[in-house]
Amino acid sequence: MRELILKYALKNAITHKGAARVKYIPPKLLRERPGLRSKIKEIIPQIEKVVSEVNSMSADEQVVMLKKIAPEMLEKVEEREGLPPLPGDTSNVVVRLPPGPEKYLHIGHAFSFMINYLYAKRYKGKVWLRFEDTNPERCEVEFYDAIRESIRWLGIKWDREKNETDSMDLYYKKARKLIKDGNAYVCTCDVGSVRNLRRLRKECGCRSRDIGDNADLWEKMFSGFKQGEAQLRLRGDMKSDDASFRDPMLFRINDAAHCLTGKKYRVWPGYDFTNAVEDSECGITHVVRSNEFATALHKHIRGLLGYKKQPEYVEYTRYNIIGAITKGRVIREMIRTGEVSGWDDPKLVTIPALRRRGIMPQTFERLIYDIGITKSRTNVTWDKITSANRKIVDPVSKRYFFVPEPVKIDVEDAPRRTVTLALHPDNKMGSRRITTSGVFYVPKGDAKGEFRLKDLYNIKMVRRGKAIYHGDELKDIPKVQWVTDENVKVKVLKPEGMVPGLGEKDISTVKSGEIVQFERFGFCRKDNGIFVFCHR
Repeated sequence: MRELILKYALKNAITHKGAARVKYIPPKLLRERPGLRSKIKEIIPQIEKVVSEVNSMSADEQVVMLKKIAPEMLEKVEEREGLPPLPGDTSNVVVRLPPGPEKYLHIGHAFSFMINYLYAKRYKGKVWLRFEDTNPERCEVEFYDAIRESIRWLGIKWDREKNETDSMDLYYKKARKLIKDGNAYVCTCDVGSVRNLRRLRKECGCRSRDIGDNADLWEKMFSGFKQGEAQLRLRGDMKSDDASFRDPMLFRINDAAHCLTGKKYRVWPGYDFTNAVEDSECGITHVVRSNEFATALHKHIRGLLGYKKQPEYVEYTRYNIIGAITKGRVIREMIRTGEVSGWDDPKLVTIPALRRRGIMPQTFERLIYDIGITKSRTNVTWDKITSANRKIVDPVSKRYFFVPEPVKIDVEDAPRRTVTLALHPDNKMGSRRITTSGVFYVPKGDAKGEFRLKDLYNIKMVRRGKAIYHGDELKDIPKVQWVTDENVKVKVLKPEGMVPGLGEKDISTVKSGEIVQFERFGFCRKDNGIFVFCHR
């Protein structure tokens, strides 16, 4: 009976953000075993006990347990409304994660990559990690490893990996096919003229060159032309309402050294061309991405190159993270001017910054299922992110007292007490013991009138730095965190700056990377000797 109750309690908890509800369990039991109807009142206490046990688990523990006792139910949970079924043939799903090694991943990447990974998991498919690194001016060696590390932290596993620069000879072969078939031409107009003609929907004179001349000019791009003097363009439709079809650039010359290949190449493919080729060459079955890309153009190029299969496209409006700065050039300028200390500064929403401050990778999965994917505008506030994260960290974070801006108070007639304080409200993490005399440190802003030293007793201020013991009776008065003379210095880094203070001595046992809750202050993550504020 217990295992039967447990599987339904676990499924209910996972479906309802980690908190199972007793009232939902009996109908599930009766549906599976109608004969229990006459005994349901007797079973309720057992249901309540199991639900309490399940709710004391972390979200990860709930998933692991359900996978162990009823994996088929976990699959049903993962097919919630937030992620609709993939279209087309799902017998051999292959998706891709296509970061550009030009910056650290940010919160937008986290959502996008997690959506793809969850689909791959649902259909037992494969994941390609593909670095879009064909712009030599926007690639740096450090970002390849940093991106891999961030993806691993998100809990995403990929099956195959490649750099687009590994396919340069293939790209050249495909370009020559387009030229030979009369579908591409070399344009020697300056960039400004090209841009203006595309806006006016007018063809340039270069378009009338014959195939032989274009083939010769293409070869000249490798050594004869200077940067900016020529580019290979698709022979598209200059009258099209879809601007991406107005003879887009396919290849251009760039003499910058690439961080991996050096000066080996100088003719570089553009984004639309590489995606059209790579999605086919890698066997991508489903392209799941936000809807600002030129999907129709990619399909057209793929058709011109002779690729028979087209991937299914699942497009959604990108998640708009309110107030988030994600553009690499903006962050680089902020670093240069000292506005932020680096890519992991808590002011930012890069993956290293979010990780440093205590946002958990499971938060993104929870939000995706809660918010879903849609073609309507999707705004995500920081409050929504922290609300989801709180449900994950709250059940597993120890509690401690931290006193920002501390002031010392001598309490007259204070009884000497040794109090045992739980490390978690559910009493599942043990406790710590604190011995008090009559000297306390409390937050400066709270040292006024009568208040209760949390979990201890009441005191009343009589003058600055002096108070009197005012009994143990519980009253409707403020509760204030405190520390004794046995304390440790603590610094908490918040987005707006460093907050110094004092903490209870047991804070010295907190391990690097551990997330704790400083009561009445917020959740914080220990990081290199300081704590980084996450949220309340």
